[in-house]
Amino acid sequence: MVNKKFEEIRIADVFEITPRNILNENSRLNILQFEDLSMSLRRFFVIDVNQSENRGAHAHSQADQIFYLLRGRIELKIDDGFDSKELLLQELGSAIYIPRGIWATQKYHAKSSLLVLTDTIYDEKEYIRNYGEFVERKKQG
Repeated sequence: MVNKKFEEIRIADVFEITPRNILNENSRLNILQFEDLSMSLRRFFVIDVNQSENRGAHAHSQADQIFYLLRGRIELKIDDGFDSKELLLQELGSAIYIPRGIWATQKYHAKSSLLVLTDTIYDEKEYIRNYGEFVERKKQG
């Protein structure tokens, strides 16, 4: 979705995605059309916590991701190596696009679940887990 180099990605490249909602008296259907996102999905996973927990604290060198709240409340802190911003997912279907080159941490409140959609298969080598290394790589650009 973002056609930039890792070093060029900034906070402004993170954006909220608003799913289409179809409501009736008994249910709600949330729809994300992947063709609207111009992102080829290759993997998804669900993070489900029972008690409050901090997770994330890493960036990706290749993977673009969509965070989609299934239940609960999740506080996000995103950082591009220059600026940071805090976001909140608190309504079912809240979704955020997080491109590669963004450091993200999440604070999960009790009984929260997050669906993560990504355009890469799992590869530990593309994770950046050291914040100092992340900042250095960002400043190289």
